[in-house]
Amino acid sequence: MFLKRFLKKGIEVSNNPIFVPNKKIKLMQDIEMRMAERKSLNRLCDISDWCVGGDLTNIMKELGEGSYIHRKSWEYALCVYGLNYMGVVKPDSVAISVGAGHERPLFYYANRIKEMVATDLYNTPGLEGEPRFLTHPEEFAPFPYRKDHLTIHQMSGTDLRFEDNTFDFAFTLSSIEHFGGRKNSRKAMHEIYRVLKPGGVACITTELLLNNSTHPEYFTYKELEETIIRATDFRLVGGDIDFRISSSIFYNPIELDVEKNIQISPHIVLKHGENIWTSINLFFLKPQRA
Repeated sequence: MFLKRFLKKGIEVSNNPIFVPNKKIKLMQDIEMRMAERKSLNRLCDISDWCVGGDLTNIMKELGEGSYIHRKSWEYALCVYGLNYMGVVKPDSVAISVGAGHERPLFYYANRIKEMVATDLYNTPGLEGEPRFLTHPEEFAPFPYRKDHLTIHQMSGTDLRFEDNTFDFAFTLSSIEHFGGRKNSRKAMHEIYRVLKPGGVACITTELLLNNSTHPEYFTYKELEETIIRATDFRLVGGDIDFRISSSIFYNPIELDVEKNIQISPHIVLKHGENIWTSINLFFLKPQRA
């Protein structure tokens, strides 16, 4: 049934400009992606990362993620994997999450480092920025955690009220694109750079447009370069950006104007109107002082 749907849709979209990938994106046959070894930490979300017994799926299990396939699970797992790989997660580390909501890595790191600092506006009841998290974070915890190692602050990602060179690592997961325009996203990058110690690492996950469209929040690659990658003196680390993605999920996105259940699986590539997008993960190093 799925094959018939894919083949039928493949014919339908062959002359539809909406389904033309931009020049950076490399559509791959699914079997090639399943067999490929994805070494770079900097890459697009793809269903091939849900490998049984793989590094990311093992971390998803540690984080208490379910049996669904969802971009957030991938964002959490690759963030954890990459920060561990970069060697910045230590018992005496201090970390900050920007636009944190009540995401699972907060509790994961509260069990592993000296202090996990969560920052967000926390002004959207019922959503990720639930105000109740400020006073009752234990209600959002997916597993037991060390409560005295998690600190929560209500503040904007464009104005982090911390001293320069405070944190060993930082992360922001699909939040920076929602800070109120490109100017504010760049400002948030500067703030993350400022509060990180030299040698500190930042994990930035955001949303990248896969086709030749534009959007006020999701990034084209040119906008990603200008707003995120080249906004500061951060150095991209962990490998060149891997722009490969499975053809089947590009041509069969979750269509948000039709499929109202946003928890439907596989929740990887999304489409709304003329926009087709998914998550991209990037790791940055703040250079040591000269």
